[in-house]
Amino acid sequence: MTALKLALALAVIAAGPLAANPVAARPVATRAAAPACPANLHPAVSAEIVLTGPAAEISQADWRAFVDREVEPRFPGSLAADHVYAEGDRSPFARVPAHTVLVLLTGGDRERDGVHAIRDAWREQFHDAKADVIESPACVGF
Repeated sequence: MTALKLALALAVIAAGPLAANPVAARPVATRAAAPACPANLHPAVSAEIVLTGPAAEISQADWRAFVDREVEPRFPGSLAADHVYAEGDRSPFARVPAHTVLVLLTGGDRERDGVHAIRDAWREQFHDAKADVIESPACVGF
């Protein structure tokens, strides 16, 4: 066996199951470190809940009722936005109606549970709805 073949064989053995499964070799998202914040700002996590699907075309009154029932009790200082657009399933250039809820997570024990409860309530109320959660490090001031 030549040195090159031996090196290739050892590389394949060392890679293990990743060599056979390229999907497993993709990087996994990890939580970013808290940013170094300027004076008067504090590190936090911004959580955005993006609510899409046919349910996103609900009336303004129904949206307000959802926010009042599911969002406000969990996050009284949250920001709920309307008339935003998300990327479509069929084309990256298609715009689909969406709603977003933006909350700041400050380290409370049950904050992430609240975020996921809002997402789950949307999915439960509107069975064909989609809901995604995006978390990002942030610097905030109150």
